Amino acid sequence: MIRCFAKKIGFAIDEKEEIIFVYEPKPEYTQRMLSTETHEVIIISLLVLLFSIPIAFLLSLLPSRLSEKLLLSTANLQRQLDVIDENTLISETDLDGKITYISSKFLDFTGYSKDEMIGKTHAMLRDPDTHERLYVDMWQNITKGNAWTGVFKNFTKDKKRFTLKRP
Repeated sequence: MIRCFAKKIGFAIDEKEEIIFVYEPKPEYTQRMLSTETHEVIIISLLVLLFSIPIAFLLSLLPSRLSEKLLLSTANLQRQLDVIDENTLISETDLDGKITYISSKFLDFTGYSKDEMIGKTHAMLRDPDTHERLYVDMWQNITKGNAWTGVFKNFTKDKKRFTLKRP
């Protein structure tokens, strides 16, 4: 195998002319260069491998630990939400007044099932003696993002009267 190398030499003479220097190194020099490069490549590859495996292992521990903590936090949060759901009267509606969420405690208290309430309005609980102005005032405040306080008189499914106060 013949290896020739070329190098432009323009800085030593007039800029308009170029000299190209062509040379062929001695075979023992070429062999020594290839041997040195091969050794360097092997050493660098081993170093990369030696450092990358422990680093990759250590980095893989972080997501698994974070995932474990996230699962524990999620389970803890779900337990807390379950306690709230089982012990607090909560109902959520959309802007049309249709119930989108109702707590288990609210269902137990009123005697209705989730299917009977979701998608309906609270009018199914309303005491006919409650003045309509109360509901108009409540919706005006809520849709403006303001807090509303007041007292509702309602009926359970089996027509027992109950009162809810929003402080």
